[in-house]
Amino acid sequence: MVTFWALIIAPGDWLFLAYVLLVAVAAIAWLIFRAQKRSPDDQILTDGAVLLISDGKITRSSPEARRLFGECDGRTVISVLQDFLGPAADKVIDAVKSLELTGEAINLLAYTPSGGAYEVIGAPSGALIRLVLRDANYMDIRLRAAEERVSAADSVLKKHRWEQETLRGLVASAPIIAWNRNEDGTLNWTAGQIHTRNGGVSAEQAVGLIVARTKLNRHPVAPDQPQKSRIEIVINGASETVSLHVDEVLQPDGTRIGFATDAGIAASAERTLTRFVQTMTETFAHLTVGLAIFDRNQTLALFNPALVQMWQVEPAWLARRPSLREIIDELRSTRRLPELQDYHTWRTRLLTLFDNTETADYEELWHLADGSNIRVLARPHPHGSLAFIFDDVTERMRLEQRYRHSIDLRRATLDKLAEGIAVFGPNGLLQFVNRAFHEIWNTNSETVYAAMHARQLVSTCEQLTVETETWQRLYAYITGEESRHEWTTRATMRSGRVLTARFSPLPDGSTMAVFADMTDSERIAMVLQERNEALELAEEMRVSLLSQVSDNLRTPVEEIQKLAADLSAVEYDTQIETGFSEGILEASAKLVGAISGLSDLNALPIQPFGLGSSECDLEECLSLAQAILNRQAQSTGSTISVTDIDGPRVVNGDTFRIRQLLCSLGAEALARSAPDSTIELSARVDAEAYRLTARSTTSVIRLTTVDQSISPSMLQARDLARRMRGTVEVHEDRENGLYEVICEISNTPPDREAEAADTAGDSDVAEDPDDVPPALEPPAKLSGIASRASH
Repeated sequence: MVTFWALIIAPGDWLFLAYVLLVAVAAIAWLIFRAQKRSPDDQILTDGAVLLISDGKITRSSPEARRLFGECDGRTVISVLQDFLGPAADKVIDAVKSLELTGEAINLLAYTPSGGAYEVIGAPSGALIRLVLRDANYMDIRLRAAEERVSAADSVLKKHRWEQETLRGLVASAPIIAWNRNEDGTLNWTAGQIHTRNGGVSAEQAVGLIVARTKLNRHPVAPDQPQKSRIEIVINGASETVSLHVDEVLQPDGTRIGFATDAGIAASAERTLTRFVQTMTETFAHLTVGLAIFDRNQTLALFNPALVQMWQVEPAWLARRPSLREIIDELRSTRRLPELQDYHTWRTRLLTLFDNTETADYEELWHLADGSNIRVLARPHPHGSLAFIFDDVTERMRLEQRYRHSIDLRRATLDKLAEGIAVFGPNGLLQFVNRAFHEIWNTNSETVYAAMHARQLVSTCEQLTVETETWQRLYAYITGEESRHEWTTRATMRSGRVLTARFSPLPDGSTMAVFADMTDSERIAMVLQERNEALELAEEMRVSLLSQVSDNLRTPVEEIQKLAADLSAVEYDTQIETGFSEGILEASAKLVGAISGLSDLNALPIQPFGLGSSECDLEECLSLAQAILNRQAQSTGSTISVTDIDGPRVVNGDTFRIRQLLCSLGAEALARSAPDSTIELSARVDAEAYRLTARSTTSVIRLTTVDQSISPSMLQARDLARRMRGTVEVHEDRENGLYEVICEISNTPPDREAEAADTAGDSDVAEDPDDVPPALEPPAKLSGIASRASH
């Protein structure tokens, strides 16, 4: 027990404890002395509230006990204790039971429900158990005070132990060295180690270097003043040194305590900062912007070469660090400042920037006498300084002026256009509309203005037109909700005007809308359409008239031809009658040929030369020529067939001319073929030329009495071939009944100027008399017969 109290009681409380023990010993001695003078019974009952217990019942009690418990003789000790101590009686009752069974003495401190403290002492007394309750309030107070002191001492002890363990753990685990040394460098205590990539640094190495440096430093060191230093240690011959940050304090007893930490990061940062300062210095030297830094005394502290050139002053004068006032006055004398009405007020306002440099914010544009423009800015600099930046923006302003002029010129150009133009930005806001837009939509700058959202303008246009889907699509197009491809549409205004609209994406995400008033063009188109319909009606009338003429002439002429053939078969007595019949037969044959030419002309549509396309689809031309010739072949029971094209189906040439040429070739072959024949149309194409052929394998030269003169269809074929840079040839085999008309045309693109000249000269060139169709000449024999008949 003594050992325990020695551990928990602070050293300052030993005297008090000794005093308490001395008092306790004296009290015990006095009690023993009193007990020896009294009788055993009095001695038993006169020591506080005494209870003598036998078999759990109180057999005798002292006056003090009766005062506390009342008349308790004969009662059970359990009931008495429960009435007096309340809930705290359980501990005492358990101790009494243990005393009855084992004889173990009792020494407890119990508390009544009212807060009173009593010392409970129990021990065997002969055959009885003696239980004593004494007032222990004073002892409880002293005990509580002692417990509080012990608890406080224990907390301090734990705190010191934790502090010691924490410091020991930190020093052991952290990159730190700590020591306590004498003036000569002898180490009294050390802990920790610093590990680097070049090896570990011990306290002995650090302290040895510190002592060497301390001996060189002869300045006295004040106690309790920390000395900070940086040392560099070379480990194991490494090329790089280890930097340590050292803090040391001189103690009153002459010893020194200190610690060192790794300063490698700080040293690296310092080297980086040094390189940065060097880089910034070199950068400032090459900047085209002038830089001047003035300290808190308004003295020039730093400038770069660009400033010398801009101010046109001597570098040596700037190196003498003139003040801002001196520099301003010098610049005024050299006319490197703008012309000012109140120079002194302006200078004072510039100098007052140093009154509060942290909030200084100066920006001004200097227009100098030589036409240059300098943009000047003043910004706060550390430690109460100001940094002035001088930027020559002369060329930039010229470019801006040119750009603005270009923008104004483009706007003026767009305003002169007849088409209405509106440009929307990527954010959907209207950026520009020209004058024609207002004229087309009957708006003005108040209803349609810049920064107007596309939704508003689209809504305005939607109310003025019949269509609605166009404007919904346009809004999605402007806001980027649909793919960005150029598209066009038509819009009909409620006033009856017709507009064409084209919407195109611009490179920066903007959208351009172009509107053109096509009302007059639409009217012209309607007139042309009506005229075209009239021409188509006239064409139908022409075709009908020519068909009627052909049919009405062909029937009587064929009758005449038949009668003439019958007459020619009769043998006449004189030559005159024979001549009449032959003349009638010859004239009727030529008249039939002329009627056939008229039918060919009727079968071809009217279209002027030179309006065709530059490329022609031969398959379509062959199909159309077959359809046209089939109507003509029906009168003789013949058929027209088309073979597959040998080579590419698309060639260079006028579609209308090639179609006419195929009809002429087929008409010529049909005219030279017997009834119920088959005329075959074919085409062969290569890179240089293409060949068109009309072939009849049942040719009998049906008009045997007619000389092999040129027919109208052949004339037309030759003329078309000549216009298309081609030739026409006829292959005839009388024995085998073969008749071919072949046209070969160049497949290279034509010279448009030569073609135009050729087309224009068609009406001026006189036809060759030999090319006149025989059907259009008066029959010679018939003329002679008519002459003789008149005589």
